[in-house]
Amino acid sequence: MEVDLFSLLPQPIVEQKVTKVQKKDNVLFDLVLKGLSASNKQQKEANILAQKLVVGELENLHDLTIAASKAEVSLQLIMTIRNSLIRAYQEIMGLGR
Repeated sequence: MEVDLFSLLPQPIVEQKVTKVQKKDNVLFDLVLKGLSASNKQQKEANILAQKLVVGELENLHDLTIAASKAEVSLQLIMTIRNSLIRAYQEIMGLGR
């Protein structure tokens, strides 16, 4: 049985040159990623305020209500965008039939 020692060596990492076209393609991805992180941040803030309310550390109930409403609207927006992207993908995939 012959063993190829070169196959055991780690393969070198080939760096890809990023062109302007590739940078433009990532704009939508970056935008969605920023939106998701902002929505996640709002969800966390609402959860922290809810925990403070339960413990009794929250003095103003309006802060929790506002934070929860912002988080809910943000999540609804993310879901709407997701549904639109899925619909667009399905339409594009249906064109090839």
